[in-house]
Amino acid sequence: MNFVKTGNPNGPGLPTWYGLQSSIPKVMVIDTESKSQTEKNAKRYIMLDTFYNK
Repeated sequence: MNFVKTGNPNGPGLPTWYGLQSSIPKVMVIDTESKSQTEKNAKRYIMLDTFYNK
């Protein structure tokens, strides 16, 4: 609901959503207990981006 109101999903009592500007990308795992964790497949996605954006 915070995102709809303010454009920012972060708020008191909620897990922190990090922006993509970080040098160590994080993703949000949405589950019964949501959490933010380091992106484990970033190199794969970067390789695919370079391959498909040529």
